[in-house]
Formats: sequence, C-alpha cells, structure tokens
Amino acid sequence: MGSGMEAQVSDLQAGARAKRSLTANEPANETPSLSLVLPAYNEQEVISQAVREADEALASLTADYEILVVDDGSTDGMADVLEQLAGQFDHLQVLRQPKNLGYGAALRRGFEAASKELVGFTDADCQFELSELKRLVFLSGDYDIVCGYRIDRQDPFLRCFYSNVYNTLVRTLLGTRVRDCDCALKLFHRETLRLLPITTDGFLVNGEMLTEARQQDLSVVEVGVTHRPRAAGTSKVSITHIPVVLAALVRFWWNAVLFPQRAASRDLQQWPPRQRLQMGLLLLAFASVLLFTNLSYPLFEPDETRYAQIGLEMFETGDWVVPRLGGEPYLDKPPLLYWLTAFSYSLFGVSQQSARLPGALAALLTILVVYVLGRRLVGDRAAWMGALLLLLSSAFILSGRFLMMDGLLTLFTTAGLLSAAVALHARQGPALGWWLATGIACGLGILTKGPIAAVLCLPPMLATAWLAKNRRPLCWQVVLALALPMLLIAIPWFILVSSSQHDFSNHFFWTHHIQRFLSAFNHSEPWWFYLPVLAIGLLPASLLFPALAIYLFARRKEFRGGVRGENLDAMRTQQLGTLLLSGLWVVAFFSMSSCKLPAYVLPAIPMFCLAIGKMLQDVQWPDPTIPAQAIPAYAIPSIGRYVGRAREQAVVLTSLTLIVAVIGDLVLNPKSPLGIALACLLLVGVAWLVATRRDKKISAQQAWLATAVLCLVVSAYTFDRLVPQVANWRSLAQTAATLRHQLGEEVPVVYFGRQPHSATFSIPRSQVAEFSAEQMDGFRRFMDQHAVAVVVTTRHSADRIREDCGQSVDLTRPAARGKIYVAESIAAKSLRVGQRTGNLLK
Repeated sequence: MGSGMEAQVSDLQAGARAKRSLTANEPANETPSLSLVLPAYNEQEVISQAVREADEALASLTADYEILVVDDGSTDGMADVLEQLAGQFDHLQVLRQPKNLGYGAALRRGFEAASKELVGFTDADCQFELSELKRLVFLSGDYDIVCGYRIDRQDPFLRCFYSNVYNTLVRTLLGTRVRDCDCALKLFHRETLRLLPITTDGFLVNGEMLTEARQQDLSVVEVGVTHRPRAAGTSKVSITHIPVVLAALVRFWWNAVLFPQRAASRDLQQWPPRQRLQMGLLLLAFASVLLFTNLSYPLFEPDETRYAQIGLEMFETGDWVVPRLGGEPYLDKPPLLYWLTAFSYSLFGVSQQSARLPGALAALLTILVVYVLGRRLVGDRAAWMGALLLLLSSAFILSGRFLMMDGLLTLFTTAGLLSAAVALHARQGPALGWWLATGIACGLGILTKGPIAAVLCLPPMLATAWLAKNRRPLCWQVVLALALPMLLIAIPWFILVSSSQHDFSNHFFWTHHIQRFLSAFNHSEPWWFYLPVLAIGLLPASLLFPALAIYLFARRKEFRGGVRGENLDAMRTQQLGTLLLSGLWVVAFFSMSSCKLPAYVLPAIPMFCLAIGKMLQDVQWPDPTIPAQAIPAYAIPSIGRYVGRAREQAVVLTSLTLIVAVIGDLVLNPKSPLGIALACLLLVGVAWLVATRRDKKISAQQAWLATAVLCLVVSAYTFDRLVPQVANWRSLAQTAATLRHQLGEEVPVVYFGRQPHSATFSIPRSQVAEFSAEQMDGFRRFMDQHAVAVVVTTRHSADRIREDCGQSVDLTRPAARGKIYVAESIAAKSLRVGQRTGNLLK
C-alpha cells in the first residue's frame, strides 16, 4: 500500500470516528438517518412481508430512512411484485442487477446507493426480528460496526453444522473475532463502509468486510438477535455452494490476509548497480572459499563412489548414452550428472576433486541464481541476505561438497521456480522469456533426476496462478514456452536409451519413480521426518523460524512491533507467498512419499532462505541507544526481539560447533597444527563479545555481521579440516590402501561380496580383484596364487570365508574397522615358517 493510499485511509478513519462521536453526542430522541439494504434473488413468495416488516421497524426508529431492495437478476416474477410495492411504500427503492451476480455484488450495489448516516443489511427471507434494530442503532454510537449473532438458530441441522464449521474456519484464517460471521443483520456507519471495499461477489462478503475492519483497527461489537424459521420460499444456499465458498475463502485468506501486497519492481528495495555488483562478488568469494577448498579427500560410500565410478566408466568407454556401473547398465537415474563428472575428468584428470567439482559448481550457481532472480521478487537486500543464509546452511554446503544428484537438481528447481515466480508476478504481458527459462530449467532437472523436477516446479506455479485467478499460465504461448524446451532437452536421451535397453521404461519410470514413491525401498520414515531434517539442515537460518511465524501470522498489536512501518500486512507481498508455497510443496510432496531420505528436501531450502531474507529486510532493528526500560511494554515480544534472540542462539550453537570441530580434528589428526585451533577458539571469544552486544554501542546490524562471519569461519574450518578427516577415517578404500602400503606394494586388495567402486581413486586398478559371495572357489584359487591379500568384505562374508576356506586361508582383522581383513594362504604361511626354521637351524 502506497503512502498516498495510507494517508487517504487515515483521513477516512478520522472522519468516520469524528462522525461517530457527533452521533453519540446527539440527544436521545434524535436517531440518525438509516438505510437498510435487502439483497434478494427469486424471493417472490416472501418479498412483500420483508418490505412491510422493514418499513414498520425503520419507521419506529426514525423518520429519515430508506429501504433498498437489490433484485439480483430474479427470474420468478419478484420484479413485478417489487414494482407494485414501490407504489405502496414511499421509502422503498428498487435496484435491479442485469443478471444474477451474487450476494456480495448485490450488497455492494446497495451500499453504493445508500445515502443515510447508518447503513444496515438483512436478508429478504424474514428470518430476523427487525424491531431489534433498535439495539444495533443504540450500540452504533460507540462502535464502527455492530454485528448480530443468532441466539437460537432456526435452520436445519446440516445447515447449522456447515455454518459452524465455516465460522470456525473464518475466525481461524481471517481473524474476524466474531462468533457468527454470516449473520445477515449488521449495521455500519456510512463513512465506515467507505473504508471497506467489497471485492468478492459471493457469500464471502461478510468475512471480507470484517477482515478489512480488523486490519484497519475499526471497532466491532456483537449483540444477540432472534432468529426465525424462513417465512416462505426456499433457501438459495445449498451444499453445491460449499466448494465455491471454500475456494473463495482460501483465495481471500491468501491474497488479502497473508500476502495482501503486490510489490512492483519499482517498490522493491534496490541497490545502485555498483553496490549490487560488489555485494554479488563478495557473496561469490565467500561461496568459493566454502565450496572449492580441499575437495580431494576420499569419496563417501555408497553414493559418491557409485556416481564417480559411473562417470569414470562413461569417460573411459565413450558411451555417453547408457550409464554403466561395473560394465552393466545402470538405469536408475538420467545421465546429466554422469556427463558433467566425465567432462570434469577429461579437463582436470581422474581424481576425487574432479569428481566433486560439478556439485560444487552447481551449489555456487544456485547461490548466484537466488541472488540474481530473488532480487526481482523481494529486492536486492532481501535477496542478498537470503543467499547468505543459504550459504550458511549446513545441509546446502554439505551437498555442494559432495557428488550427489540432489545438489544439481536443486540448482535447476531453484532456477525454474524463481523464473516462474518472476513470470507470474510480471505486471504486463505473458513474460514468455521467463517461462522459456522455466522450461529449460525443468528440462535440465528432468535430465538430472527424472520427472520429479517437473513435479516439484509445476504444481506451485499452477497453485499460485489459481490463487491469484491468473489465467496467463494456461495460454497456448506459455504452455508452448514451457513444454518445448523440456521436450527438446530431455526426450532425445530417453528415446536413445529406450532403443538399446528394452526394459528401461519399466525399470526407470515404474520401479524407481512410482514404486519408490509408494513403497519404502528400505527408507521408511514417519510423515514428520523432514521437520527435524529442515530444522537441522537450515541452521542457523532455522533459528529464525519463530520470528518468521510471527511475521506471517501475528495479528495482535504487541507482536507487530519491530517492523519497518505501521502496517505489518503491507510488508507481506504476494511474491513472498509464492516463495513459501514453493518450499512447502517440496516438503509436503516428499512427506507423502513412503521412501524418505534427508537430501530429498534440499530444493526447499533456497525458497525458505529467501523468505527469511525478506523478513529480515522488513525487521526494525532495535536501537542500542534506547534503554530497555524506555521500550513500551507491547513492543517487548516483537519480531525484532525474536530476531535478536535467534542471533544469540546462533552464536552459542556456532561456537559449540567450532569447539567440537577443533576437538574432532585434533583427535582424528593429532598432528593438526595447534595454532589454527587456538586462533579459532580466540575468534569464538571475540565474536561472542561482538555478537551478543556486550558493548551497547554495537548496532544490531553489526552484531549480525559478526555472527555471519563467525558462521562462515566455522563452516570453512569444519568442511576444510574436519570433514576430510572423517572421510579418511570412514573410507574402506583408504584404510585398505594404508594397510596394503604397510604389507607391501605388491599385496593385492580383494573386494569379496562388495563392489570395488571406492578403490578407484586409492588403489591401482591392477592390484584390485573382485569376487561375489557365490565365487568362493575363485577366491580360494586366487589365494593359492597370492600369499597375502587385503580383503574388504562384510562380517557375514568373513565368517563364510573362515567356514569354507579355513583349511587353506587364514583370515585376521588387524584394522580397527570390522570390514577390513588380511587373508593369508596357509600353505604360503607354512612355507615361510619352514624357511624361517631352516634359517635358524643353520
């Protein structure tokens, strides 16, 4: 809402209150003039009684009144009856709609025509005692709006049940604060009605007016009224209206209560081009340090080793169509990640670092996309803070430093969702360029992990369009701009691989998509599984969730303190709603899936970070020069206070993380330089003093900057030093390579019942042998030819080796981890013992 509109509303509110004050001071025998609006549709049987009762009731209150009957396109002869009644009642005015436009449209027409000081309305079915208007008129001297509520409702049971459910929904979603929202006996000051624009044409009109009254801080009072059975005719409300009313309620709640402001690009906070470039480069510098340093540690099993091996086989064989693992087709996923990994091998050589570069680059581009596209939705400052929060999110950085599908998928879903959001909120034209970008991103996402990319991107677009009644996404140009690039990018590979692998469609679409969604695939988790996953993975941004909840849902004044401006509702834009809807859809979809893995919800994290960045932009940072006792009591639990509390929690959590990381580094690598550890611990102390603002001269922005720097340092230390140490400790291949080095470089490594993918980057391929659990004879013959071998297997398989080969192979476990063994030929061992004995005898 612009400043001019806010000033106009303030003037109207002042005028309405002044008028009400004058009305309240009038002598008791002078009742204000009164207009009564009766919307009617096909009420031929009862309209005469309704007009007569209205005329009697108003005549007993004041001599200056009018009755406005709005004929909403009736087809039952009611128009002829009204024409006769107009000749009998001098105060009756008949307003005719060209067709049946709806209850809200009829009230809007009547309110526009009303000319008296007080304006009331009731239905034309004669279910209210209009003589009770006297009580409403009396209360109007002290309140802007007087609402009746039905004391003993005389409607059928089902109608009462539907109404109770509806009233509960309206109170919960819209905050109307009345018990009987749709009671059709209400009284307004005419100046008050000018503050309540009616945009709905249907039955939601009461909820809309009362919501507007709450948002504009108008006074509302309820009074009990008598309810009677319908005098004649039939009700025009039926069960078929329920879906229509609920749809209208959801749309109004979303667009007028949660996200009422539609921000144009000129309304967003923009930086000068030079500052925008500098802040973007600073963001990329931070991201590069966290993502690209020290990527050469051992690959984590099983996903990293599997994907690295597939890319390596693709690079070595030159078969870019069919992904292969161990020489066999691997058709679980599309090939884009394997292509990028193989291309990285061709540029930088075969290494762990080369394998991880595509994931790190995808994470870097995701941060850039969040900043560049997010600024078109929430402004430069909010987009930069959202990108910084994304960079600080532990789950996101972890995915960027790992070789995994979900990081690359997150890049394309983020680009697709944000491009679609920019297109949906474009002021003019269909924005075909942005829809084309969405189609390209979805096509690349399909080529990364299959149709799930379209499933994550398309529903939020359609839902946003439905909520805003935006038909542009359904026009043929937009459909073509979306579908054509998706088909051109993804379909060729699917056709090529289907032509050579006849079981591909069943295996890929049915087994690894539909069945994976419907069955657990050994990854069964409860529906709430992703709630703690997001809370941990989004740290430290998730500490701001309480402040975000207040920012979105708070209605009480005391929780609205701490935002820039008087109207909190005006801060929540429809673009913000699109971001949250996109993130929530990702979480909801995977929560419905039977198969759940933590990395699945990674595409939701950029959306939530941008939403939190928007909130932080709107927060009014507390002034450190103002003493706490000078802050009004209602402002203490404000959003700004919750943000400050989250900052202190972030400092504590990050400091503890750094201490744990330093201890873990020293335990796993006793030769780790103590100077680095001591410098980090010293940094914790300095950041603690700054971020907790022990010196009140430090502003809240500076405190947050210190907290962000502390988080960046902790992340850099953790991912550059601790994670590689954990990878070395956890890697079976690295442990086997170390043991082989101790035994001799000619000692082979045998993978028994396990695939040797992890050995590619640690052990020469000529020194690696593989046997399945069924190839026990082959393993025995191999050991007959080799005196000693390092065996990588499971404990169960080790027990089988001892049972089947105990006469010829001695299996011991020198390593601390139970999956690494040393196998020694008993014959060779006996020969060495004999030689040693002979040497001793000599």
